Amino acid sequence: MVPRTGSLILYLYPVIYGVVALLSINTLLVKASFTEVSGIAGGTSILAVFFVVIEILQKNVYLLSILIILTIAEVVRVVVLDVRELILIEAVLLFMYVWNIFVSLIYILFAYIVLNILQNFITTKIYIDNVIITGKTGTGNTEGFRGLVFVSLGTTILMHILYSYFIPIKTLSLLLYVVALMFTELALYRFNSTSLANLYMVAAAIPPFGVVLVIQKMLSIGKLVK
Repeated sequence: MVPRTGSLILYLYPVIYGVVALLSINTLLVKASFTEVSGIAGGTSILAVFFVVIEILQKNVYLLSILIILTIAEVVRVVVLDVRELILIEAVLLFMYVWNIFVSLIYILFAYIVLNILQNFITTKIYIDNVIITGKTGTGNTEGFRGLVFVSLGTTILMHILYSYFIPIKTLSLLLYVVALMFTELALYRFNSTSLANLYMVAAAIPPFGVVLVIQKMLSIGKLVK
């Protein structure tokens, strides 16, 4: 069992990583008009897009370096927890906020390249932090869970309001995230209600990758109880 501090880092990292990645990517989009550049369907040739993208990356090398380092750290975490499926899920969540398929495809491509390299050097382990495995059904406090759901909803709405002061946030992004949050928390509660805790339900409400906390926990528990 990993020490509690290490466990918190392994599980809560996506929250910090997601916030920084979202703000950084939106900064790149605004500075470089990346959305317009990637509009291949609008008549821009693929070759032209390629050279403009290279120029964008050169002008924002420091911000790009931060994103690369953070993404590599996330891939390491994914390999250690043996939840590789999260990369695809994170790409979908990212698309819900940047609304740029080009960005999501780059994320998937880079992350999976790094994953295929690192998984040859990192030992895969399944960590569950202070969770009593009781099988596929738990006996949690229903009223307590409902209360936490409302806290999660309030937190995610407040986070979207806060984000809107720094980056453009679509109402659709908020609605989609709320649906994802409610679906995953309800699924985990039915799957193993004893694994839910106040900290995780509040952290899961922080977009864009907070909901990953619930998904990764469900995947890890599923592998342990098989």
